[in-house]
Amino acid sequence: MINRNLFSFVLEKLKADKEGETLWFFGGQVILFILSIVVVKLMSGLGTDDYGVYALALTFVAFLGMTIYDPLSQAFNRFFYEYYNSPGAGVFNSFIIGFANSGAIIFLAIAVLVSIVAWYTAGLGALLVFLSAGFFVVGLKFSMYFNNFLNLLRKRKNNSILQALEKLVFVLFLAAVISTSYFSLEIILFVYGAISFFFGGMKYLVILKYLKCESWFRIIPEGEKGREIKNKIFGFSWPFVIWGLAGWLQINGEKWIIAEYLSNSDVGIYALMMNVTNALLAFPSVYLNEFMMPMIFRNFSEPGEGRSVEQGHRYINLLIVIVLSLLIFAALFTWFFGAEIITLLSSESFTTYWYLLPVLCIGTGLFYLGQSMTMLGLALNRPKVYLAPKIIFGISAVILNFILIRIWGISGIAFSMMIIGLLYSGAVYFINRKLAGEGIKE
Repeated sequence: MINRNLFSFVLEKLKADKEGETLWFFGGQVILFILSIVVVKLMSGLGTDDYGVYALALTFVAFLGMTIYDPLSQAFNRFFYEYYNSPGAGVFNSFIIGFANSGAIIFLAIAVLVSIVAWYTAGLGALLVFLSAGFFVVGLKFSMYFNNFLNLLRKRKNNSILQALEKLVFVLFLAAVISTSYFSLEIILFVYGAISFFFGGMKYLVILKYLKCESWFRIIPEGEKGREIKNKIFGFSWPFVIWGLAGWLQINGEKWIIAEYLSNSDVGIYALMMNVTNALLAFPSVYLNEFMMPMIFRNFSEPGEGRSVEQGHRYINLLIVIVLSLLIFAALFTWFFGAEIITLLSSESFTTYWYLLPVLCIGTGLFYLGQSMTMLGLALNRPKVYLAPKIIFGISAVILNFILIRIWGISGIAFSMMIIGLLYSGAVYFINRKLAGEGIKE
């Protein structure tokens, strides 16, 4: 239960941060938020059709992250402090670095093979589209992968600076080419990928200064310690693969349904509205989770020296309160200013369905409220308890989207999202009540 001293507790923690890493983190996120809004504004200049294709490319980024990168990152987060100062640190860190290097090579190779197939089946234009999209997807995930570990190492200043510079360079590139004949989606995706790879490499070099590593390309650790780490990592992360696939269906699959039954233009309009929703809800929720996860896991993994399981619970409660507050604010804000926000970010051609923004905010907010509540099971090393609602509501979302989009178009997706979000967050709440009833503390 949240007590009246919760926020004063957080203020004390901020004051205790002598190096200002917390302020660097939040300051960096504000800058990233502003630059992301600028990117949306510039990219909307492509028009609703091309913006729709760009949104579909981003679903591949999400798929790669939610089914491969994020599950492993969750496991690395959970066990990082157990191995950080232990004899197995070198093996554990090799797993982290080896996956980054080998993963990038493997996924780039897959992108090239898919592009070649597209070339033979649909011509040179398809080759360029798939190559640029593949380079963009892999580059973006390569760079994003390291953000998590810089936070774990408490190098939030480095992380904030590098992320802001990465986004700023892309904004400057867009501003330079937007009024020229070179402003094409293929070029934009390729350059975005190149920028991401460059700054991912910079983050990589920073991390190597602090992590002892035995191998740069070995994905599967060897030896007795390697087997122990492998079993822990894969044992913890496999539920997240299923979880991620179900989550992707729930919050990304609808774009492909819209493309199939409506048009790429409708995808573009819907995607821009979701950019508004994500800026108000998903963006702060994800980064708050990223910021607080190391603190929560450390309190549950290493009690002592001012850390405790009770303190970990207080962090989780704070996270839930913040996300709920964001939900209420976003719904009210878009109710009054939805059309103006969309016009400011793009043009009037994107305002067709502006009145659905509050509903999208409620549905998205409920989903991320549920995600924040799952932090309890993750900290208790019980991610499997959330598999059933993830699978059930991920599949239900697809079915409901198919039905409601065919009946009501874009309006159907908004109400589907709200229904699924409510059911999902409610299910997670009752699972957490059961965990508490079992008296699980460690």
